[in-house]
Formats: sequence, structure tokens, C-alpha cells
Amino acid sequence: MLYLSKTSGIGLRLIKKVVNEYRESKKTGYVKPLPDKKNNDKQVDDSNKIAIRKKIHAYWSRREIPTIQKVFKSIMKDSGLPNISRSSFYQVLKELNFKYSKSKQDRALIEKEDLVLWRHKYISDIRRYRSEGRKIYYLDEMLIRADYCFNDTRVVRSYTRPENNSRDKKECLITFHIGSTEGFVDGGFMCFKTKKNATNYHDEINSNLFYDWFRGVLSRLEDNCIIVMDDVPYHSLKKDPIPTLDWRKENIIKWLVSKNCVADQSMIKYQLMEMVNQIKPLYDKNVIDEEALKTNKVVLRLPPLHNELNPIELALLTVKNHVKTYNNTWKLSDVQKLIEEGIQLLTPDIWSNFTSYSIEEENKLYDIDFAVDEVLDSAFDQFQTTEDISSDSS
Repeated sequence: MLYLSKTSGIGLRLIKKVVNEYRESKKTGYVKPLPDKKNNDKQVDDSNKIAIRKKIHAYWSRREIPTIQKVFKSIMKDSGLPNISRSSFYQVLKELNFKYSKSKQDRALIEKEDLVLWRHKYISDIRRYRSEGRKIYYLDEMLIRADYCFNDTRVVRSYTRPENNSRDKKECLITFHIGSTEGFVDGGFMCFKTKKNATNYHDEINSNLFYDWFRGVLSRLEDNCIIVMDDVPYHSLKKDPIPTLDWRKENIIKWLVSKNCVADQSMIKYQLMEMVNQIKPLYDKNVIDEEALKTNKVVLRLPPLHNELNPIELALLTVKNHVKTYNNTWKLSDVQKLIEEGIQLLTPDIWSNFTSYSIEEENKLYDIDFAVDEVLDSAFDQFQTTEDISSDSS
């Protein structure tokens, strides 16, 4: 390769990349096309990640073992998914909490135990709450830019690009809302402006802001209800922060002593953390959960990247599409009016359909874990060890 680089004038790194891609194509039987600037790794958003997980689950549903090679090849052939590199594919698998079981030839992609247990418990709990007749509310947040609109010649509606609102067009609105099968909760809507060029609303929301909104909305919900939400940081502020290995040793000791435990500098950090983990369940409480319990309401948290289980995701997407269709001024004040219009258009029947869809997805996910058990049991002799995805991503 070094000789080829010197004689051709092509950089050594590029030559190595081309050779590696050639070797990879011999393994997968698929030659990766040149990357499209409009379809690159940056577009692996949450919806793409969920679609990739569904692809993997589809193999298990067919009682077929999903290997890294088969899934990657399937993604490359799917025009509805972005053209991602192999390294990005590994990163997505890590974010989705997948690992692989090893055999001599295949590597079956399975989800990590913690995630499977979380999901199974969530679905079991929400099924039980429904059977008890308890009202279930779903909450979420949404970010919309002032320039969020159709700008496409395929759209029949005429569209003229605004010229005099450059100040507004990159500003954003973040909204909070909560709803159930009966529709959005009256008085549950909150909207505020955030900084320009915001791309991730999770970075714009702090725990105090969410806490104030949440406290205000609790009185509008039925007694003894269930409140479903994501497990993002501002939803999960700890009432009493629990020590981790990242804490200074002296602070871990102070925390343990405050809980009437005997701890001092003669102990190493791992010993201290062992003590922390023993009493952690007594103090690992979220501020939001405790606030809900004061009013006889229960918070139920979705497992990570399981947006399909939250019907308000579809409701807010519908609202965004309403804004996208009719936004022709790029002014935040007009965008807010369109958001409020979109909210009013979502009837209880529409909400009921969204909830039915989420329940169907619950059933699929519940069944998939049993399918995995069945397939792995039948191939028990082949799969005896598991490894994290990161071990092979290099």
C-alpha cells in the first residue's frame, strides 16, 4: 500500500479505506455506493434507530438469527434508511443496547439484559394499569424552528419564500403537552422560545423548567392516574443524588455517613460503592415521581428509544406536519398559532387510533422477547458467550 501511495500520489489513508471497503464487500456480497451528502451518518436520528431495531426484531419474529452481516446488508439495501458506515452501524447498535452472541460462524444480535427487563416490566405494568381501569396520560416535548415548512415544488400550495424575517427564521419554539385517549389535556400546553439554531430540545430544557410545568399540570389530571414519560435527564432529577465512581472519595464517604453507614478513608472506592449499591434502592428516588405521588398519581418511564410506545409522539408529529404545511411567514408568533391550531385538530378518535397503534407495538415487543428465548434455546450449543458490540467495532 505504501508503494502504491508513493507511485500514484494518492494518500495512504484513502488507499487503506478503499482496500478495507473492498474486503468488506467480499464478506457481505454488497458494494457500498459513494456517500450522498444528503444521506449521511448525521441522519441516523431516533426514528432511523427505531427502524433498525425493528429490522433486527423482524429476524427473530421469523425465527431467523439476525447477524451483524445480514442486518448491515439489509440496511444498505433499504432506501428508506440513511447510507451509514460500518463504524456508525456499530455505534447505533450500542445506542440501541445490542450485543452479540458468538458462535463459530455467526454473531446473533441480542439486546442487553437491563433493557429487555426494563421493557418487559414497562409493558407488564401498563397492561396491568389498563386492566385496573386507571387513566393513562402521555407527555412529551417538541421543538419547531421558525422556518419549518414545505419548500418543495411538488407541493400544490403556492409558496413564497419570506424575505424580511431573517431574525426569526432560525429561532425555535419548544412546547410541553400531555394527553390521553380523550385528547390533549386542557391547560396542559406550554410554549417558549429558545436560542437560535437549536437542534436538540433536550439540551435546551432544564429540570426546574420541566418541574414547574409538571407541578402545574398535575391538578388537571384524574386522581389515581398513570403518567407515561421518557427517561431523559430533566424528567429524572434525583431527589437525593446517588454516588458513583466519578464522585470524589470524600464525598462518597460523606453521603454514606449521612445515611448512618460506617465509612472512612481506610476503605477503597470499590468498597464504598459496594455499600452505596446495597442501600441505593432506599434513596434512589426522582423528584418528579415524588411530586406525583403527593397527588396520588404514578409516573411510568419508557425504556430508552422506544418512542413507538408513546402515542403523544404521533400526536405531536401530526401537529408538526400541520405547521409544516401552512407556515409561510417564518415568524415565531405565527408558528405558535399554527401549533395551537394543530392541537385543536386532534380529536379523541385520532388520539384513540394513536393509542391503539402504541398498544400494537407493545404486543410486538412483548412477543419478541419470547421469540428470542425460543430461538436461542434451540441453538443453545452454538451460543455460549456474549460480547459487547464495541469489542468488534475497531
